[in-house]
Amino acid sequence: MSFEVHEKFFKNLMSKKDKGTEYTFRGDLEVLLNEIKSDDKIKIIQEAKKNEEKKGKPDFKIIKNDLIIGYIETKNLTINLSEIIDKDNQSRDAVQFRKYLELTNNLILTNYKDYMLCTCLAVSDMPQ
Repeated sequence: MSFEVHEKFFKNLMSKKDKGTEYTFRGDLEVLLNEIKSDDKIKIIQEAKKNEEKKGKPDFKIIKNDLIIGYIETKNLTINLSEIIDKDNQSRDAVQFRKYLELTNNLILTNYKDYMLCTCLAVSDMPQ
């Protein structure tokens, strides 16, 4: 894994930061993750944007040997991840996050700058 891969990711991030949404950076994150993954058997797949008829799902799924081993949920660059994991927060992002924790015990939450691994974190165990 080389420094250049990370440098390219952050340069792309900074070049788009003023005009982007959380969707803007997904392709760059997918490239980065596939470049730095330690096992070629791991597949990192970006989910399609949800439409009105489908329920939401995390933005990426991580698969190994045809089994989903985790998910990644992205938020916009300006989102404070600590606020999302606050159990008293009733924002759309926080409610969505808690729903995803019910789906999996292996979830990475990111705003593309910060990353939180939320593994085996029960909703009742979330910080107050």
